[in-house]
Amino acid sequence: MTEQTVSLERVEEAAELFGSFDENIRILERELGVSVVNRDGSLKVSGGEEAVLYAAKAIQGLLELSGRGEPLNE
Repeated sequence: MTEQTVSLERVEEAAELFGSFDENIRILERELGVSVVNRDGSLKVSGGEEAVLYAAKAIQGLLELSGRGEPLNE
């Protein structure tokens, strides 16, 4: 099992990324077979090596979209 940490600049980023009732992160976890935990201003992604790398890139991309004011949803 591999782990990778994605840092968050603001707490609000996590709220938008996770979505209502954590629906966005649940989709990512289900589709990629990873676990995402929000702790102390960062996200810890764990799972298989390739899945973790892909999930971390996806999260960073979603954070960039959110930072530009684009809404995140399913």
